[in-house]
Amino acid sequence: MKSCTFLERIWFGRTVSTSEHRPRILIADDHDDFSTLVKAYLAPQGVAVDTASTGYEALSLATQVVYDLILVDIQMPGLDGYQVTTRLRATGYDRPILAVTAHAMAPYLDEALRAGCDAVYTKPVSLSVLRAAILSSVAPTAP
Repeated sequence: MKSCTFLERIWFGRTVSTSEHRPRILIADDHDDFSTLVKAYLAPQGVAVDTASTGYEALSLATQVVYDLILVDIQMPGLDGYQVTTRLRATGYDRPILAVTAHAMAPYLDEALRAGCDAVYTKPVSLSVLRAAILSSVAPTAP
């Protein structure tokens, strides 16, 4: 039996060829250890990952590259995750934006949703939970 990645299995049980779309995500987080860990975890599973360490860098990348999903930290230098999300939504960016934050209090979570985030995850977040959220957001629709 052919070995396949998690990404290939989640896409409705069919093998994804190299000619098909490879999901591309942006991780915007000022903590390099978080970005590095998530990137190292997702890249072998067929996900192209770019990183940004400031809100301004995230906004710049997101307006130059078409991302299937953006994972944004709420508390970053320069522009915070709320501001990045609000500005991206104002430009018409309509793909998923998932927020990650160390702030687990309801007002912070509500503010992220009001800013336009599709979901909010509190740190520390399980890699398996994060992987499932990301891949379900970028998985193609069933034929």
